[in-house]
Amino acid sequence: MMTRATKEKLFQIEAGRTLRCLLMRSGFLLVIIFATSVEYAYAQIEVFKPRHVWRVQGYVTNTSGKSIAGAEVILARAESVVFKTKTDGSGKFKFDHAAGQYWLRVMAPHYSTAARDVIIGADLTALFHGSTFYVMLGQDSCMDECSPIYTSKKKFDHAVRWNTGHYY
Repeated sequence: MMTRATKEKLFQIEAGRTLRCLLMRSGFLLVIIFATSVEYAYAQIEVFKPRHVWRVQGYVTNTSGKSIAGAEVILARAESVVFKTKTDGSGKFKFDHAAGQYWLRVMAPHYSTAARDVIIGADLTALFHGSTFYVMLGQDSCMDECSPIYTSKKKFDHAVRWNTGHYY
């Protein structure tokens, strides 16, 4: 026969196990919720600063890395187009004589638009940054500029591998 003290001791042990299990599960759930909310919050608040470059040049491709010929590339200021060009057969574009702050915008039929704020000039900041833009236009049409403009060939190549399923 168990004494009352023994029963209380067993109850405390079982209650301790239950409490630890509950705390562990709720703690794990909180970690999962926090991790996913941080990821979504980061994706929503990512704001690009103006890119300082000494000239504007780049390539326009689709999400699988195929060049888009004839895409319209503009440099605009206060909603007015200041410079305008089209990509060549290899998807390349270039502006030679632009200086100042502009809104770089890339558009092609049946693709979503890409845009980025750029400051063009031969100042010290611009000399340390690459001046080549890698524009990846998506197949979707969206209301705002939702296609990415990369300033790093490495990040661009990474995105192409990811989009084509050749990620390794």
